[in-house]
Amino acid sequence: MPAALVRWGRVVGTHGLRGAVRIRLDNPQSDPKLFERCFAGKEGATARPLRVLEVSPAGAGAVRMVLEGVETIEAAQAMRGQELYIAKADLPRLDEGEFYYFEVMGFDVLTVAGQPLGRIAEVFSNGAHEVWVVRGERGEILIPVVDEVVVALEPDHQRAIIQPLAGLLE
Repeated sequence: MPAALVRWGRVVGTHGLRGAVRIRLDNPQSDPKLFERCFAGKEGATARPLRVLEVSPAGAGAVRMVLEGVETIEAAQAMRGQELYIAKADLPRLDEGEFYYFEVMGFDVLTVAGQPLGRIAEVFSNGAHEVWVVRGERGEILIPVVDEVVVALEPDHQRAIIQPLAGLLE
């Protein structure tokens, strides 16, 4: 996918007989109603632009979406498994100190003492806060993204500095 696009979710099924699709968002807390367009395609393929006509909750953490040009159940079924992307230019601006999940993927994570822990491989929310899944020589480490732990985020150096809480690295 072009660098100007960010993965947003995946088509997981159909909803009804008139072409609506069920979407599982990568970040369940994002508001799909903010976007008037998205891009759909298989990973590694060219994504096609689609106009978002309607969005509503579909239960079990999914979203029902009606897309322009997808008007039959057959067209919706053909989209199953496709990735959905959003143009970076369409994302809302963030306040100071905020970041999007995709922006920290691949960042190196070091302790304040300079000990490398690995790279951020995944980000998820546990309901209370975000968690970075850091993979490195020590295996997988779950880092809570809270002020007491994340000391600095340095996008220019593609790294995050943490102050591990007692027991975090054991």
